[in-house]
Amino acid sequence: EQGGNLVASDDRFDITAEHVVTATGNHAQRTARLLGIKTPAVVVEHQYIVTEPDPALVEWRKTNPQHPVLRDADAKWYVREERGGWILGPYEKGAPARWPYEVPEAFRADLFPLDLERIEGEYKSFIHRIPSSETVGLKDDYNGPICYTPDGNPLVGPAPGLHNMWLAEGFSFGITAAGGTGHYLAQLMTEGEAEIDMASLDPKRFGNWMTTEYASRKNEECYDHVFILHHPDEEREACRPLRTAPAYDRQKDLGAQMGQVNGWERPNYYGPKDAPADFDHNSRSFRRGAWWQYAKAEAEAVRNTVGIIDASAFTKHLVRGPGATAFLDHFTCNKLPNVGRINLTYALTDHGTTRTEYTIVRLKQDEYYLISAGAWTAYDYDFLQKAADDWMHPATVTSTSTTLPPNGASMRWPVRTPARFSRTSSRTPTPTRSCRTSASPGCPTATSSLACALSAPSASPIRGNLAGNCTTRSNSAATFGTSFSTPAKSTA
Repeated sequence: EQGGNLVASDDRFDITAEHVVTATGNHAQRTARLLGIKTPAVVVEHQYIVTEPDPALVEWRKTNPQHPVLRDADAKWYVREERGGWILGPYEKGAPARWPYEVPEAFRADLFPLDLERIEGEYKSFIHRIPSSETVGLKDDYNGPICYTPDGNPLVGPAPGLHNMWLAEGFSFGITAAGGTGHYLAQLMTEGEAEIDMASLDPKRFGNWMTTEYASRKNEECYDHVFILHHPDEEREACRPLRTAPAYDRQKDLGAQMGQVNGWERPNYYGPKDAPADFDHNSRSFRRGAWWQYAKAEAEAVRNTVGIIDASAFTKHLVRGPGATAFLDHFTCNKLPNVGRINLTYALTDHGTTRTEYTIVRLKQDEYYLISAGAWTAYDYDFLQKAADDWMHPATVTSTSTTLPPNGASMRWPVRTPARFSRTSSRTPTPTRSCRTSASPGCPTATSSLACALSAPSASPIRGNLAGNCTTRSNSAATFGTSFSTPAKSTA
């Protein structure tokens, strides 16, 4: 340090620690690059205004405690007392993301140029809400960096692929969460898990599919959404579609209203085929939304007849090779299935709580196909890979295969092979407890109502080419038409 400024030094030190925590704020991108990982934490511009003392507020304070913080969600701002005046913090539209790759070396505790026109509407609304502020002068105004993530939650937990490396990054409201973050991170380090569910903060909720452009645009959208009215099952539109299954276009043609999970486009329900673009947005409610009738019809159709679920976005891993059986027997808590069979099982924590649920298909003596939640591909892979370090290296095949399980009461009837679903365009179907391979290798014959999965490479010609005389749609799942050997009365 020279004259109060930090200067470069040639000194180098090796520091050994059992655990390392990164909490680098706006420098999260540079930190991620040093660690060899990806992060969606990107800075967004944030402006706020500090006024001169407001005589009305000063007079009010003579007989009252500190003024409560005001939050006007419709006007997209908060305001609080500051030394007899006000601080106005707007969350306006159009705030840009900055430094998608790293903070420039020349930027220290600096500020961005002001863009007061961008927050003019919020400032006028503030005056309308607190009329005495109209004649109060502006004392200071700021435009500085604030770190965001695509969903607004920080990144707290183990770094992907690294042992005993912990992240505490992406805090848009840092000081508010600082105490709790330290408390629960300490529990993760010492106990292996926290006393609360930390999944919504886990850094691995964003996988390697995430691009820098995606993170930047979604962070801008998240900033803009701080003060909107949030409905249940809210879907946000920026950077979509990003990841699509082969049947995506056909699903859209059938009226699918899409949601996004882990970057994947997945139908939430099927509405009218000619629905306007804002149909789903206008269907939301704090009670029973307008989507209910469509979801109900889908559930009843599958309950009474048959439908296909597009489960392509579900997480899929391959564990194979010498030691695969011994590893999975150690890793999971249920008996492993026999070859050609399937089991549901759990991977547990050291405390005996559930870490992950897996559906395990045994393809060969030492080859297993693991299926788990679509939202947690990177989370499950990291847990699997770290546990298998001394055994083998599992492979993720989520993006390379398409899974299409038929479901419904009529699945007790044989399934007729679709014309375009042949050995040249499909893999061997995933077996189930009551499912046997038919004469045609591309499609199984179901002997009960349990689902049989039709698996095919994602580049397969099945994209929109299956025969379409059954348009049964299952609730909360993507479906599209195909042909079934079912009685006429059962055809949806």
